[in-house]
Amino acid sequence: MPAPTTATRLGVATRVATVVLLAGYALLVLARPGRAPSLVTDLTWNGAVIAATASVLARAMSGPSRGAWMALAVGLTSWSLGGLAFMSFNRVESPPFPSWADVGYLGIYPAAFVACLALLAGGIRTVPVSRWLDGVVAGTFVGALVALALPAILDGIGGSPAQVAVTLAYPLADAMLLGLVGFGGVVAGRRASLPWALLGLGLAVFAVSDTIYLLRIAGGSYRENTILDIGWPLAVALMAFAAWSPATPRAPRAGSLTGNATPVTCALAALALLVVASTTEIGVAAVALAAISGTASVGRLLVTLREVRRLGDSRRLAITDDLTGLENRRGLYARIDATLAQAGERPVALLLLDLDRFKEINDSLGHHVGDDLLRLVAGRLRDSVGPAATLARLGGDEFVVLATVDAEHAVATAERICRVLEAPLELEGVVTHVSASVGVAVAPGTGSTRSDLLRHADIAMYRAKRVRGTVECYREGDDLPARSELKLAGDLRTAIGTGEIVVHYQPKVRMDDGRVVGVEALARWQHPVHGLLGPQHFIELAERRGLMRALTLDVMRQAVTQHKAWAREGLDLPVAVNLSAADMLDVRLPADVGRLLGELRVAPDNLTLEITENTLMSDPTGTLEVLEALQASGVAFSLDDFGTGFSSLARLKRLPVSELKIDRSFVKDMTTASDDAAIVRSTIDLAHNLGLRTVAEGVEDVEQWEALRCLGCHVAQGFLLSRPLPADELVAWVRARRPLATVR
Repeated sequence: MPAPTTATRLGVATRVATVVLLAGYALLVLARPGRAPSLVTDLTWNGAVIAATASVLARAMSGPSRGAWMALAVGLTSWSLGGLAFMSFNRVESPPFPSWADVGYLGIYPAAFVACLALLAGGIRTVPVSRWLDGVVAGTFVGALVALALPAILDGIGGSPAQVAVTLAYPLADAMLLGLVGFGGVVAGRRASLPWALLGLGLAVFAVSDTIYLLRIAGGSYRENTILDIGWPLAVALMAFAAWSPATPRAPRAGSLTGNATPVTCALAALALLVVASTTEIGVAAVALAAISGTASVGRLLVTLREVRRLGDSRRLAITDDLTGLENRRGLYARIDATLAQAGERPVALLLLDLDRFKEINDSLGHHVGDDLLRLVAGRLRDSVGPAATLARLGGDEFVVLATVDAEHAVATAERICRVLEAPLELEGVVTHVSASVGVAVAPGTGSTRSDLLRHADIAMYRAKRVRGTVECYREGDDLPARSELKLAGDLRTAIGTGEIVVHYQPKVRMDDGRVVGVEALARWQHPVHGLLGPQHFIELAERRGLMRALTLDVMRQAVTQHKAWAREGLDLPVAVNLSAADMLDVRLPADVGRLLGELRVAPDNLTLEITENTLMSDPTGTLEVLEALQASGVAFSLDDFGTGFSSLARLKRLPVSELKIDRSFVKDMTTASDDAAIVRSTIDLAHNLGLRTVAEGVEDVEQWEALRCLGCHVAQGFLLSRPLPADELVAWVRARRPLATVR
């Protein structure tokens, strides 16, 4: 905690002195009100004022807002000097008026105005126009209340023009000061900091004391050293404490009743004052200020109406789709909730429409044409469903119709919409046709919440796309496959890298001498509930859920690690790992493979990556870049399932493959079907001519083996030799074989 500065210590001492002197003066007055001035009362009264003034001056020497507090300190100093002068003049039998005391007294007003404006400027920079008008309403009304005293004060005024002018200066200045306090209090509202609140209160007490004093002087009823005289030192004391209070603004509370009560009350009171002025003489100044307050209240009303209109527009825009003018997702969600709440037991149908071939139109004709198409579709939807239904654009080319109808009427509406949409459209001079797939869900039959309706309609819509229909209605249980897949995908994500994904190895045997020349790594999933699952249960799932990268790297790490373990046991078994289409588009794969081989210190020629023709055709340019980067690392490539894809021979000769794998679908019937035998023979001849090794997959009997060996196939793998085996069983299988044994 920082040590207190000299100014801080002085501020504490002067505030303590202020409280002590003010309390002493109050006790003197309360003990004997109306007593004649004495040295004790004068010293305690002026002492409290001077101590408070010194406190404000000390505050002006340090901390923020120095300018505001210095202005107030100057004004209080002037007023204190006026008090001392008045005390000296008060000792003579006929004190002069006006005197230097009046100069000092009046000096506080401009200084107080400057201080107030400086403090207000720092905290209300972002106040809206409506709040400023509230301040004008309140400020001018408060000023009008003070101005009500002017007629009574004027009646008691006499003497020279200078005396009249000085006498009028006080109530007018007090009216302006109170008006400023009222204005600032309303404008700042709950933003007002404690310094401003205490300063405003102090200035209000000061002005009220002044006004009551002038009224009593005019009426000849003023007596010194009464409770009224406590008002001025109390006001100055409040200003001193305001100067040293922490300037922490309170949090604003927009739109609260208390925030608007003051300006509304002032506006009504100002209007009442004008009504009274029509029958009673209340003074020109009061009428003028009340009129200004009333006029400002009318302006405030107009501003409020404009703000309400803008608020309505902003709320409407917040729930409206900019492109089509239909409700947007936010508006739709609110409308679904409201409709379900109001429907009770009545059915509520939600139709989810997705345009077919929209991306094709958007890409070929341009996004602006796509926007035109969406606007035209929105117009046709309006014409089809009528005003009773809610139309919304969910996003992209998806639209929603919400209506309180049963399933039969909902399907009929969907079919009618599809017929209307199929009418030809002309876009940029091109006549095109648009169709839609529609999913229908009805509450409460298929769910009773907004999320149920949207999810069920989405499931039905995608089923409509799969069966190439137009309208499908959700049926109970349609989401079970999706839920099952979602659960299985979550299990698979957890399984990868935690030991549940295991690798089995199927040996590759050289046909001329029966040697095991390598193994193919095949993933299995040891599911904790479903047991050992083959790749047909999870490979496609991994591709759909974006898990292939992690799965491939997991299998590859296990396979290369196992190769190294076999090598330590004296077994030379290169491993082959399958790559998917997603892997072949992963530009990070070459670096991952290089890092893995380097980390395990395995030569690249011990790893073969198996790719399919269809994998290469998914993105020829992208896959070729990844292939070239992998080739640079030294790994070998095998073209798997050869003959089942659509790649050309010209492309084949450019691929960096060293091996062709004849697909099992041709090997299976090659001994009984001449077409399959011809394909196998042609593939082996092609490989020989290109200098590639051939591997026959799915060899299951001796006849296939002999036919392949006679055709010159290099390597075989299949159930005739061995099923895929765990690593330890494969070692036992290899050691049990005689190195030069053949299948015969």
